Amino acid sequence: EIYILPLRTLLGRRATMPPSTGLVVHALHKSASMFLYKFFCDLCERLDCPFHSIHNRPANDASVPKSIGHSFVLCPVRSFNCNSYQFSQLDQVRYLLQIRDPRDILVSEYFSLGWLHTSKNWSEEALQRREKIQNMSIDEFVLQEPHGKTPLLERYRPALELTEGTNVRFVKYETLVTRFPEWLENVLDLLGLSDEKRLKQKLLQRYRDEFQLDESDNHKRNILPGDHKEKLKPETIQKLDQRFQAVLQRFDYKLSGTS
Repeated sequence: EIYILPLRTLLGRRATMPPSTGLVVHALHKSASMFLYKFFCDLCERLDCPFHSIHNRPANDASVPKSIGHSFVLCPVRSFNCNSYQFSQLDQVRYLLQIRDPRDILVSEYFSLGWLHTSKNWSEEALQRREKIQNMSIDEFVLQEPHGKTPLLERYRPALELTEGTNVRFVKYETLVTRFPEWLENVLDLLGLSDEKRLKQKLLQRYRDEFQLDESDNHKRNILPGDHKEKLKPETIQKLDQRFQAVLQRFDYKLSGTS
């Protein structure tokens, strides 16, 4: 007697997003937000889940109605204002916030805004800001934060007011670039996919070389944590430690002079 296995069994069960669940992924600029876009675009394809993003072509980040009733992912939102996204028809909405040491963010912004980012199609105001940055030392930049951008501490405040729980998860940029399997486990756990071993292995294989430093890629000038220690004067770091004390303590970043 011949038994014919169903095609679904032969191909393996496909992992899926929990039903009626939304995921909103938050990350500030210079916190690997473009990697998050690529990763969650890939993940949604594997989960057969709608993916909304400002980086899709055409962009569809603004097309998530508050009345949406099916699972989706929205990524990246470059702020920590989770209250801006409420969907009453879903069983639950989960928020993933990727945190990065603010001192390293400022160092990265100095090089990106001053030199690395293309200035094609920039406004006159943006071009003037670039010229101003190029005439500043890196220490001056991180202490002054030129006009035209919301101060970094203010951008962090909404995250400080959140409590991590079943629907809010903090992950760290530093874990992403140095211990990707740990970061991945955290993300899949938030989505209730920790037991999906096949999915996990495929993602580990896909992104195993993602954070090898490629000197030909200007956007990866220095992805490793702690760049501020190499680029800033000790007295500058001490001033930043004071400014960002609440952020550094909340998210377990070491102050200067501590081991």
